Amino acid sequence: MLRAFVRVLLHLSFLGGALLCMGVQAFATTIELSAAEFYYFCRQPDRPGIVTIYVRTSFNIGTTASRFRVQASPEVTWSYLSETSSFPTTLGNTQSGITICYDQCVVDQAVLVAINYMVFGTSPNCGGQLFVSPHPDAHTVEVINCDGTASSATTVGVVVGDFCSCPSPRSYAGTPQLFGCGPLSTKVSTWGAVKALYQH
Repeated sequence: MLRAFVRVLLHLSFLGGALLCMGVQAFATTIELSAAEFYYFCRQPDRPGIVTIYVRTSFNIGTTASRFRVQASPEVTWSYLSETSSFPTTLGNTQSGITICYDQCVVDQAVLVAINYMVFGTSPNCGGQLFVSPHPDAHTVEVINCDGTASSATTVGVVVGDFCSCPSPRSYAGTPQLFGCGPLSTKVSTWGAVKALYQH
């Protein structure tokens, strides 16, 4: 029994070393789109009706916020209807750019947003996909770690069709920036003080 346990540990340490040598971030937070709510499912058939696509985190070692947007490749003929977030503190929406603050440190898997689309059945089978891309105010898909630092997230999309290959993970080059969900701070002032800021 002990020998089998040691063998498993050696295999795991070899795999971890191989991933690091290949430059793979073994513990990068992933923001994924899924056709299923509680697990990753990479395909959504293009059958007429209303479908829900879930935005989820996985491989999450601890984050407090994320910002991104969800886009469709040109082949997808779906229409966006609505969305609901699992977290109350959000700015924007997934189609134009959303910032979600979790109000807690979230570890591992969590559903961030459920997006409803009208499907017409006119997209080519396996010809298009939905994917996560950077928020318009960012250069990469960003998350705030529980220690207060910003980092980039890997993303995985959903392919439209039956019996299709799953989309490859995406990463975006760019430096992650700190961001928040709170309102901009203000202070009481007078009109004279404001005008004085702009005098030469």
